[in-house]
Amino acid sequence: MDTPTRAGEEIAGGRYKLVRPLGRGTFGDVYLAESANPQTTHDQKEVVVKILHSQWAQVPEVVERFRREAQVTQKIDHPHVAKIFDYAELDDGVPCIVMEYLPGNALRDQLDHARIGQQPATKILIDIADALAAAHKAGVVHRDLKPDNIQLVEKDGTPFYPVVLDFGVAKFLDAAEKLTMTGALLGTPIYMSPEQFRGESNLGPPSDIYAFGVLAYELYAGRPPFTGQTFAELALAHTNKPAPPLPGADKALSDLLLRCLDKDPNRRPKAEAIANSLRAIAAGLPPGDTLANEPEIDPFAATGAGSSAALAETIRATVATVAKTTPVEPAKPPTAASSSRSTFLLALLVFVLTSGLGLAVYFYLL
Repeated sequence: MDTPTRAGEEIAGGRYKLVRPLGRGTFGDVYLAESANPQTTHDQKEVVVKILHSQWAQVPEVVERFRREAQVTQKIDHPHVAKIFDYAELDDGVPCIVMEYLPGNALRDQLDHARIGQQPATKILIDIADALAAAHKAGVVHRDLKPDNIQLVEKDGTPFYPVVLDFGVAKFLDAAEKLTMTGALLGTPIYMSPEQFRGESNLGPPSDIYAFGVLAYELYAGRPPFTGQTFAELALAHTNKPAPPLPGADKALSDLLLRCLDKDPNRRPKAEAIANSLRAIAAGLPPGDTLANEPEIDPFAATGAGSSAALAETIRATVATVAKTTPVEPAKPPTAASSSRSTFLLALLVFVLTSGLGLAVYFYLL
């Protein structure tokens, strides 16, 4: 049975006119549309409108998450992240988001058609890592990074200018799926992190880094690091099997990808460090200590939320101040007083991390 089309409808008070459908997914329809006021859509006459399916529009939790994620994603201001222009509603109350139209091909289509050389592949990966860094700084985690969600457009003299799509939408999909399935796993198995396979909630930037590592490996090697015929085989490989070194690559590049694919989220580098290391490798320079000195991922900053990062920075500053203002004396056996003081400082730090302030941050990140 054919699905009725909304082509020709004017929506959001006449601000947009739906021209033709571009695709249909599990949770919504995608249309090419015309903007009645291009000044509000970065001078773009053509835009993309993603419309939530009507059955989901009846669920307040899903609608609220859809709205919130659209608004949060608007905070990401980066040339390699698809721009969200507007959140609106149709005449019948069904919500939709309006985003930039990016004519081109998905990275998935390019990989299925032909291999990409190492130099353009490295440039693509640098741009994607920069996009991830900007998103994580804004408090947005993709959670479904894969070649299908990366559009290649012609820009700045290159046919391989990547733009990452659907930031934040993955979190909305998770909310919708939880209403219909118990313990539903979100993501594409080939690119899912070990923590995703384990069904952990509140996934942070390290999960995106793992997916980036799988994607980068595939760009360079022509195949992902792990394959399997079934979901169970992929789950076992991603959660237990060490990633193989990148074939035919120099040690610096191979080591970088293996760090991205570390089973322990806290050992994966941050997106900004990855981009800098790839730039050094592309220039024929040693990556240096950029990754070696990368601090373990702060559990507060793991979701990129500004308030949690500020709290972590306050704690670090307090500890540093105590360290600077405490005289350094020759080592000597601890006295009862010094042991009590150390115990008090440790208890104070634990209290800050576990008190109402820490719990407030924890629940904010949920």
